[in-house]
Amino acid sequence: MAIPERTALGGLTVLFAVSVGGVATDLSAAVPAPAARTAPAAYFAAPRPAPDEEWVAPTEGEISSGFGERWGSVHHGVDVANEVGTPIRAASAGVVIDFGPASGYGLWIRIEHPHDVISTYGHIDAGFVAVGQSVRAGEVIATMGDRGESTGPHLHFQLDVAGVPVDPVRFYAERDAELLG
Repeated sequence: MAIPERTALGGLTVLFAVSVGGVATDLSAAVPAPAARTAPAAYFAAPRPAPDEEWVAPTEGEISSGFGERWGSVHHGVDVANEVGTPIRAASAGVVIDFGPASGYGLWIRIEHPHDVISTYGHIDAGFVAVGQSVRAGEVIATMGDRGESTGPHLHFQLDVAGVPVDPVRFYAERDAELLG
């Protein structure tokens, strides 16, 4: 699934301005990717990261919008509502493949997991990872926010298997795992 207005240049949005002479100038340096920050120590107090191949709740809260048809289009994940700053955890062990601005999501993090699964965490307030970083299941990767096209503070949590969005509620149920903490 392609996201409009998104580049694959390490989280940078490429901007061009045409000068009077008609020459395009690359202004990419003016829009840097957000720097990873260190998570506050309190976030690491509980729970401990789970073993590899295990799926854990990515955050705490209530599902405010489910997978499927919504407002005349398809919602490819679930929205979990809670307060800005609520910790977001890696749903399973994997490698961060994207962190930065994304059209509609404000800031997002995408993690590649074994068995061709990619998890997406959208509308985050702050991220604590870098592209290429390995993460463990349960590791704090971000905090919940209200960025992008949002109706209030929440996490957009999406799972894609072999490039196809799947219902996270069903995915977790099939693995006897809890989607919400």
